[in-house]
Amino acid sequence: MGGFFRKYEVIVVASDEKDIIYTRSNVRKEEVYIYPIKSDKVYTKSLFLSYLNLAKSLKTQLKCYNTLLYNCTTAIYQLANKLQPMPMDYRILALGYSPNYLYD
Repeated sequence: MGGFFRKYEVIVVASDEKDIIYTRSNVRKEEVYIYPIKSDKVYTKSLFLSYLNLAKSLKTQLKCYNTLLYNCTTAIYQLANKLQPMPMDYRILALGYSPNYLYD
């Protein structure tokens, strides 16, 4: 519920796939699925730089997590959508359904 009421600050976690996957699968005992994304190098680099710019901006400008409008899925969608417009879909707002959206 706190995610609806500006209780949590947004953070950007810098990590590689191995760290993220190991933590979720071996430490938290969660099921992990990998969805490779086909992308050209220019787009991938631009998206990475967008992440870095977001992280840098958080140093001076507070941004709050919002369970519905600005969460781990919608934040990525917003960054990617600035680079290459994508259609909005309910699966972006419904946590856990974004992999299906990207696959489709």
